[in-house]
Amino acid sequence: MDLSNILKLNGEQFIRELLSYEQKRFDTQFMLGSVYEQINTDFGIFPVNRTYPSYFAGDILKPEGKYIFIGMNPGYSKIGNEAEQHHAEEVGYMEHNRNLFQYFKLQRSGLIPYYANIGGFLKRLYGIPKIDWDWYQENFINLEMIPYHSANTNGLRINNPEHFRKTYFAILLKFLEHLTPKRPVFILGFPTFESYLSQSHFTDIISFQKHDNFWTGRIADRYGFVGLPFLTRIKGGKDGLVTSLSKYIHE
Repeated sequence: MDLSNILKLNGEQFIRELLSYEQKRFDTQFMLGSVYEQINTDFGIFPVNRTYPSYFAGDILKPEGKYIFIGMNPGYSKIGNEAEQHHAEEVGYMEHNRNLFQYFKLQRSGLIPYYANIGGFLKRLYGIPKIDWDWYQENFINLEMIPYHSANTNGLRINNPEHFRKTYFAILLKFLEHLTPKRPVFILGFPTFESYLSQSHFTDIISFQKHDNFWTGRIADRYGFVGLPFLTRIKGGKDGLVTSLSKYIHE
């Protein structure tokens, strides 16, 4: 099934067909004149090796009440991602992503920096007493605006906003429709994404405004979101950000 037909599906069927589509592309076409070069054409990054895209992490089939973050794109480390790829091939792409936080729990004693930063932010904002891998597995979904891995975001860009709007942003909307968030979604990577999402290709689907050190807006006029800078680079620190955000979040 091609991507245009997959986008006509909904819920679990959409998710499973999307992963099946990407798994087939990466297993059979990664270095054969298509996937590897197409990702570079679209986003200015070359995947280091055949690592399945990370559209989501967390139990996507139990969507109720999840805290939802949207990252810019997943990071890459040779040792970590090679082990994750092996696990995905062993247990299945879907099951690997659904249970990624339990996988991390078995691999390391504490949270990795990305999730430690998010955890520190959420504990301050919502008064959550403890956030560990078990909490993430039960309560959290991470989505990615761009699902392909890179060692850093240097050179990362959206070269064709119209194509991005009709494919990857459409996929993101499908995930949000499935998750039906009841609280604001958090999008990391502002103000970088501001320059892309304010273009004419997106004005019918997303709106937002800047505040002191964060952005607020709506996606498809249904999902409220908060745009955040990377949580390692916050003006005023996490405490200052939480103070600024509290009125919006808790009103």
